[in-house]
Amino acid sequence: MKRKFFAAFLSLCMVMSLVPMTALAAEESWEEVSTAEGLSSALVTGGNIKLTKNITVMDAQAWTVGNGVKVVLDLNGYSITSTYNQGNYYLFTVNGGSLTLNDSSETRTGKIEIQNASQSYPLHLRGTGSNFIMNGGTITATEDALDISTFAQDTTITINGGTMSSQSYSALAIRGTNTVVNIDGGLIENNGHCGAFVSSSGSLDPNSIVFNMTDGKLTSTGTGILTDYALTVNIGEEAAIETAGTGISVKGTTVLNVDGGSITSGSYAIQANYNNTVNITGGKIQTTSTYAPAIQIGTDSNATISGGTITGKKVLAGDKEDITVTGGTFTDGETKVDVSTYFPEGAILTQDKDGHVVPGTPGEGRSAVAEVNGVPYTSLQSALNMARDGDTVTLLKDETLNATITVDKTVTIDLNQRTVTGNAVRAFHVINGTMTLTGTGTVTSTTMQDPNSSVIRVGNNGTAGTTPAGLVVGENVVIKAPETYGISVFGNATEETLTVNGTVTATGPAPAISG
Repeated sequence: MKRKFFAAFLSLCMVMSLVPMTALAAEESWEEVSTAEGLSSALVTGGNIKLTKNITVMDAQAWTVGNGVKVVLDLNGYSITSTYNQGNYYLFTVNGGSLTLNDSSETRTGKIEIQNASQSYPLHLRGTGSNFIMNGGTITATEDALDISTFAQDTTITINGGTMSSQSYSALAIRGTNTVVNIDGGLIENNGHCGAFVSSSGSLDPNSIVFNMTDGKLTSTGTGILTDYALTVNIGEEAAIETAGTGISVKGTTVLNVDGGSITSGSYAIQANYNNTVNITGGKIQTTSTYAPAIQIGTDSNATISGGTITGKKVLAGDKEDITVTGGTFTDGETKVDVSTYFPEGAILTQDKDGHVVPGTPGEGRSAVAEVNGVPYTSLQSALNMARDGDTVTLLKDETLNATITVDKTVTIDLNQRTVTGNAVRAFHVINGTMTLTGTGTVTSTTMQDPNSSVIRVGNNGTAGTTPAGLVVGENVVIKAPETYGISVFGNATEETLTVNGTVTATGPAPAISG
């Protein structure tokens, strides 16, 4: 008997081992709703909600996902339709809670829509910590399909699929403080003014709103993305923006980064005015216009282009002081468009017959002294001018300086077995950020008239709020001073930092380090 029981038990264990663990888990619980009243009560409780019938309402609803409540709403192929028309009326409001929208139906016909009500909106986020995730379904409106309150804080929007559509001003109206938008799929379409209006409402912090688009498609009969005030827009990977008007128009200290994706427009593909920063490292940027350039940069903005494909009858418009080109491909669709006027001072670059901007060959009077981001420069100063925070500048040959190099960013200099010599002048003055000296090499100066000077100075007597300056001396780096200090560190209201892993020497009466 015991043997039979053991054999049966062993057989059961073997069978159970073949059953997926998910099958053993409790099935997800869904509350099925078919009426407006049922939806109202389900939203208060939270959890998983599935539609089983179409719901149409003609009166105002108090459909709110409140603080701390999490709702997953499966449209299940059905629609929620409102014909109620009232200024600043929102069919759904997320106030501190989380709403996820799905459509599990095979037909993918689930929809939330505002019909014949130009003053009403389908979805509004407010309060603190509100979250909306769209995986499927369609949200349609005359005005904004999704609206975030100006006073909302810490709001997160994630669009993975589905469609957001508006027939008037914008499909997305993005505002608030510490707002993050991630568009990783889906379709955003607008037959009015713009696909997405993004405004930080007067903020000076570019991180107040971060708008990321890595996939999906945004279309508009007007502008694709329109920004106002300080915020950041990142376009990359497989994102696609297609517009009859301007692709992306940034205004008011916006930072725009394009490292992939595509922007195709009937006017400017990118337009920047009023103190914006544009960084283009990749992507396809194209205008079909015969008069508007692909990229237009106003006098108060600046653009750095190091990659990507830019196509148009005109590719760039703006002053040389406001646009810098170190890479990329520029054509009218067939032949190259010359952009050499926008090469930075000291850069050794050329543009081939196909429009590619590539490193040039050093020639007479054009020796490569330093390199950053694959571009050679005729001086260390020129390379540092083009370095961004976090970049590494590599020295390619010894350099003698007739003027002090001022460093105002966080940057690494690889001495690369070379020597930097200040010709009777200080070699470096770090006034902002941290300069790190790495590799093997020497920084020195010839005898200076001022015995109180130094080979490297750290700090600028900054006032309160000024970014502190710092210096890191690598293990195989030598700072050699003649009759002066080797390194002097001085701050006023700031705390400068010095880290020495290498060697600092002074042959005169002054100490090697002063501060």
